[in-house]
Amino acid sequence: MLENLRTQLTALCTAAPFATGLAVDVGGEQFALNADYQFSAASIIKLGIAAYGHELWTAHQESLTALVEATSTDIVGGAGLIRLLTPKRYPVADLLTLMITVSDNTATNLLIDRWGMTAINDWLQAHYLGAQLERRLMAPNPAGENLVSATAALHLLQDCLNADDAYWQVVQRALRHQTSQLKLTLPLASGEFAGTWANKTGELADVEHDAARLMVNGQHADCVLLTQFAVGQRGLAMRLQRQIGECLCQYLNQ
Repeated sequence: MLENLRTQLTALCTAAPFATGLAVDVGGEQFALNADYQFSAASIIKLGIAAYGHELWTAHQESLTALVEATSTDIVGGAGLIRLLTPKRYPVADLLTLMITVSDNTATNLLIDRWGMTAINDWLQAHYLGAQLERRLMAPNPAGENLVSATAALHLLQDCLNADDAYWQVVQRALRHQTSQLKLTLPLASGEFAGTWANKTGELADVEHDAARLMVNGQHADCVLLTQFAVGQRGLAMRLQRQIGECLCQYLNQ
């Protein structure tokens, strides 16, 4: 039965007229397609930033209640709410929540600046080969780009979801309440299948990504689908995300 699922997902991805990277774990059985290719990470890199924060928290070098100030020079555009809010001092826990639930770019940059981009990137390179942080959000860097592979993103997602302590509880709650549900999780969010989910999406002008845990019928599947496409193909990429999610939900629902 799992082989049939593998065949379905492979056929969908190989038929796509754009680049895809797929990594799936169903009940400990893993399969992948182009999973080590590095794509522009978009907001998937925020899983890596959250994971590094846990490293500091366990070493007692960070506190979830520590306050971080956002000045006018810290505010950036794109996704997020901080630029619309007052006051501008937030606990680390709230920055993590904003970074994941609404993909807040200002919150993300505040954490990058607090923890150090080089330190985060070096740690990612050592622990999640294929994940790379080379710039702040909304700040193009000709010398480097934020990159991620499907394999690295799957490992990050699972590490965020599989442990249980006060730090990870903040991250897991945020992943369960992420506001974008139009990709892998749409078959669940729309009510087509009964179940729950936790996920982090990412998008740029030419990419649509999702990293999700789909929970149906007492079982779960972890999936990362990364896509990079040409002008006019975003709709096809979004449809592929939904098709992959639907295949996984159908498998779990049997």
